[in-house]
Amino acid sequence: MKRLILLLIPLTADLSALHVVPVLDCVTFDPTTNSVTAFWGYVNSNGSATLIPIGPANFFDPPPGFRHQPVTFQPGVFHKVFSTTFRWRSVVR
Repeated sequence: MKRLILLLIPLTADLSALHVVPVLDCVTFDPTTNSVTAFWGYVNSNGSATLIPIGPANFFDPPPGFRHQPVTFQPGVFHKVFSTTFRWRSVVR
């Protein structure tokens, strides 16, 4: 049985100051394509929408930094807003 363990520490100085943090909702593995899909959401504790353009406070690493994540974050808790898919072999060394 293969297991995938992810540790996400979402707070950075930039995001915590904006009161917006990412949430990793779930991860699925498709053995037919050998791919992993991560479903992402966020929590915005502000009382209004927060704009965080793609850049130093809104990116993925390793590149590409833009993976269709939102740039406008509505207030509240939102689950499965977008997903990222990658080949399993590309992350296992």
